[in-house]
Amino acid sequence: MGQLRVQEYLDDVSELDIPSAQTEWYNVDVASLLIGSKVLGHEVDQSTGDSLLFP
Repeated sequence: MGQLRVQEYLDDVSELDIPSAQTEWYNVDVASLLIGSKVLGHEVDQSTGDSLLFP
């Protein structure tokens, strides 16, 4: 379930209006940090790009 939540988070981040380099950073670097993490949920602020992960 945790990896599904990570993917949902990355999907939401990919919908942000941010530069492609920043999106790539999320999809590579942040995703690698989250491998094996148990994420229960997340929030993404579409207007600022701020996000929270709930372990």
